Amino acid sequence: MSYAESVQRAIDYIEKHLGEELDLTGIAKESYTSVAQLYRVFYALTGHPVKDYIRKRRMSVAASHLRNSKRTVEELAWDSGFESYHSFAKVFKKIVGLTPADYRNADIYFSFEPICLREQVSYMEDRELTERFPDVKVIRFMPEKAYTYLHISEHEAGMENEAFRVISEKTGASGGGKVRQGADFRSQCRPP
Repeated sequence: MSYAESVQRAIDYIEKHLGEELDLTGIAKESYTSVAQLYRVFYALTGHPVKDYIRKRRMSVAASHLRNSKRTVEELAWDSGFESYHSFAKVFKKIVGLTPADYRNADIYFSFEPICLREQVSYMEDRELTERFPDVKVIRFMPEKAYTYLHISEHEAGMENEAFRVISEKTGASGGGKVRQGADFRSQCRPP
């Protein structure tokens, strides 16, 4: 089994058991690696330490619930594997940048989606653009059906939220269903 297959098995296991207590020994066993090997290859292939990946995924799910449900922060803390509101709120603020109560009413969205190592993404970088904008990468995705919308804003501040509001209104008005930002924009990881 390749390292990528082992790490993907670990990710799939984490996703299935995200609401449960996860221990690294069980994850390593499921991915056919030792705990030490899991630490090394998980980080090498995902860019995230395995424990941080789990925390970020749990905070992403909690952020979605904060935005889209009336569940209490205490319930979300418990569901995220924390024994107290205070420890949950501390980790949430560290990862998201806001307390859970502030996030619920904020105009920002936090989403950390599951990583799928089976997806094949080819990309080409334009050297001139990369040098001018070092934080921007031009990515060419595999052929797939997609809809795009070019939004031109008069103000830089809040332009993402404005664009999201406009596209939500347009798709809702055309019968295309409600568009929601965040955890609902998931791509499913397809088996090989």
